[in-house]
Amino acid sequence: MISAATGLMLFRTLVRNNSAVMAKLTGGIHIARIPQAEVFPYALIDMITVQPTDTKDGVSCMDLLSIQLDIYTRQQDIADSSSGYRIAAEIEQDIRDIVDGFMGDVNEINIDEIRWVTQNPAPYEEDRDVYRVSVDYLMRLNRIAA
Repeated sequence: MISAATGLMLFRTLVRNNSAVMAKLTGGIHIARIPQAEVFPYALIDMITVQPTDTKDGVSCMDLLSIQLDIYTRQQDIADSSSGYRIAAEIEQDIRDIVDGFMGDVNEINIDEIRWVTQNPAPYEEDRDVYRVSVDYLMRLNRIAA
């Protein structure tokens, strides 16, 4: 069986396989850690929780992963004070269009379904002077490799 943490890599793969989104995410998409040399905009994904599906006979083969996606950017247009947030929101929507409702195999591993759940309040981080759009997804991951 595969680890539930594999779900983060699969989520990342779905995003990275879309060249239009990756052209906008010039800083890339990273797992659990902000890159040392921040190139904006970039995305960060992290595991919030993992819940197994209860079974009567052994280890769960289906996990429910809660994943947080954050899009970071800086103000792009001095004449438009909302440009940083708008760009982050547009990239988040592009990623949502890719992953929300996805069902299928990625790298021969079955994703039962991915669902957009909620947007978290976090539009601006003053200490870092960055805009952030933060959303949560639920992923049902089949832990038995195909």
